Amino acid sequence: MTALENATRRAGLSCAVYAVGLAVSVNARRVFIPDVLVTRPPASPAELATSAPLIVVEPLSPTTAEFDHGPALEGYFSLPSFAYYLLIGPDRAVLILHNRGREGVIETRIPHEGTVRIDPPGIAFEVAELFGP
Repeated sequence: MTALENATRRAGLSCAVYAVGLAVSVNARRVFIPDVLVTRPPASPAELATSAPLIVVEPLSPTTAEFDHGPALEGYFSLPSFAYYLLIGPDRAVLILHNRGREGVIETRIPHEGTVRIDPPGIAFEVAELFGP
């Protein structure tokens, strides 16, 4: 979360980064509660859920991996505003980055080092920032 907060601050963007607190309404029957969520513009303080997320970050775990790689991936990308889905494997220090590519195709990258650019909204951070020392 700190890496995304720092990146939005450096870019001077009016994005908000939420850590477990704002739900994502995928449709009338499906609501997800991501670990970290980025919206632009920020949600109003009274909102409990948004249907316009921009970025979602989830830690990978054995108990949630099947859901994160299946229903969650499909659900988030069904929303027109959604652009990036980051899955972080803290045990192996791996980042799996899914983004909406051309013609709506979901593209996947696994950057091991260097700078990750997320546009929209126009932020960048180092892969190492996600994992700490």
